Amino acid sequence: YKVLSPAEAASHLAARAAHKRADDGADDDAATADECAALADVVAQMAPLVPMQRAGTADEVAQAIVWLLSADSSYTTGSLVDVTGGR
Repeated sequence: YKVLSPAEAASHLAARAAHKRADDGADDDAATADECAALADVVAQMAPLVPMQRAGTADEVAQAIVWLLSADSSYTTGSLVDVTGGR
């Protein structure tokens, strides 16, 4: 995205990306009960290390992506939006 954005900005093409550290996994229908329990343990251990003191949700990640795809981000290019709770 950083290499693409200067060359394509004049053509009104934007290069944007979103990065998530981890989410709570609540929307992962494919996960088994054991996998969900293991993920919950990891999230509980990591939460104190994140400034917001919790894992993000899939909806929070999706909202950032929706914003990147919307006209509201039309002047944004060559950017990586970290959806990481401040980490």
